[in-house]
Amino acid sequence: MSQTLTVKVKLIPTKEQIRLLEQSSHEYIKVINTLVSEMVKAKKST
Repeated sequence: MSQTLTVKVKLIPTKEQIRLLEQSSHEYIKVINTLVSEMVKAKKST
């Protein structure tokens, strides 16, 4: 029988890590928006 354990952790990133996380998040959003825009133009669905 398997058992699942959930653990909460609090991350405390450095200022540099925060900057990198924000940069990565913005780049991810930009890429997704570009993909969605291209799909809308091509009238394709997922």
